[in-house]
Amino acid sequence: MALLSLGATRNHRLRRIAVWVLIGSAAAVGVFVGAGGTRFGDLSSRRTAGPITLGAFRVHSDALDFGTVWAQRDFKWTVPITNVSDRSVDVTDVIPQCGCAVTDRKPFTVPPGETALIKLSIDLTNKRPPVEGQVERLFPVGVIILAKTEYSNEVRLNVGGIVKDALYVLPPAAIFSDVWEDAEELPVAHLTAMPLVPLEKLTATSDQELQVVVGPREYRQSVRGGREDQGFPIEVALKKRLSCGEHLLNLTLFATTSAGLELPGWRVTVKVVVVGDVFMSPAFSHLGPVRVGSTESSSFQLVSRRGLPFRITNVEVPDSEGFRVTVDAEAAQPSHSLNVAYSVHERGERSIPVTIDWEEENDDATADSPSGRSGSLKLKFTYLGLP
Repeated sequence: MALLSLGATRNHRLRRIAVWVLIGSAAAVGVFVGAGGTRFGDLSSRRTAGPITLGAFRVHSDALDFGTVWAQRDFKWTVPITNVSDRSVDVTDVIPQCGCAVTDRKPFTVPPGETALIKLSIDLTNKRPPVEGQVERLFPVGVIILAKTEYSNEVRLNVGGIVKDALYVLPPAAIFSDVWEDAEELPVAHLTAMPLVPLEKLTATSDQELQVVVGPREYRQSVRGGREDQGFPIEVALKKRLSCGEHLLNLTLFATTSAGLELPGWRVTVKVVVVGDVFMSPAFSHLGPVRVGSTESSSFQLVSRRGLPFRITNVEVPDSEGFRVTVDAEAAQPSHSLNVAYSVHERGERSIPVTIDWEEENDDATADSPSGRSGSLKLKFTYLGLP
C-alpha cells in the first residue's frame, strides 16, 4: 500500500507540474499576442550569477544574457561595462563577431570607476534553425572590445539568449540548383508556413525576379475526427531567366495575429544557381573567415555542361592587393582547374568580382563559324577578415 500511495502521490505531483508548465507556456505566448503597447517582450526571467571581471572591466552576468525573446529584426540590448582599474581606459573599437549585430564603433574613454554602455542592435531573424520545425534556439553573439590596458589589448564578451519563432517554414529555404541558362521551363518551389500563434493573415513580398503566391490556410481531417492544421501553402516561381552564377533573392513573409499584432518579417532564403555551357564547381564562392595577416587558397573546377573541350581566353580580376586567380588553360579540354589565393590585410568582409571568358573548340570550323560557342562566366568571391 505504501508503494501504491507513493506512486499515486508522485503521479499527482507530475500532473501538477504538467499543469504549471502548460500555464507557463500559455502566459509566455500571452506576452507576445496580448500585451498592450508592447509588441515583443522577455519571455522568461534571467538568472543572475553576479559580476565578472574581464581585465580592466567588470560586467554583470545578467547583462550578457537577454533571456528568452521572440524573433525580431532590430532587437536592442545594452551591456554596461565598468572600469575597475585605477586609470582611464581608451576603447578603440567594439567589434561584433556576427554579421547579425551592429554597434556604435566610435572610440571612447572610460575613466576609473565609471561605466560605459555597449549598445547592440541584433537581427534575431538572422540565424534560422538548421532543423526543420525547430522554433526555439540558442542565439550567441560574440563581442570584442579593443582597449589598451595593462592587462590585455582586447576583452571578449559572450552575449546570448534563447530566441523563439512565431511561425516556421517547411522546407526552410527555396533552393533552385543547376538551373540551365537556356531552360525553356523555369522551376517552381513549394513551401508551407506553419504558424505557432493564431494568425489572421499571411502575405509576402519578394524581388521582381520572383512570383510568390500565398494560398489560404489549409486543413485536413485527422485520424481522430478533428481538423489538422496544414498551414499556408506558398508557391515560389522564377519569372525571368537569370545570368549564370549564384543568386540570392529576397522573399519575406508578413503575418498578422488574430489579436491584430504584426509579426516581424520572416525572411526565406531563395537561392538560385544558374549554370551555362561552362560553370564552376562547387558553385558556392564564399571563402569563409580568415585571420588578418594570413594567406589562404582554394581550388575549383571550370566544367563544360555539354562535355566539350573549351579554352580560357581571358581572366579579368580587379587590381586587389593579395588576391590572385590562376587557371590551367594550356589546351582545350572539358574542364580546367581554377585556383584562388588571397592574403588578408584588414578586418571586414571583402567581395572580389572575377570574369572568365571562354570559347569552345569547334572541330567543324568554317569561314562563317570559325569557333564554337563562347561566353563569360561572372563570379564573385567573398571572404571575411578577422582580427
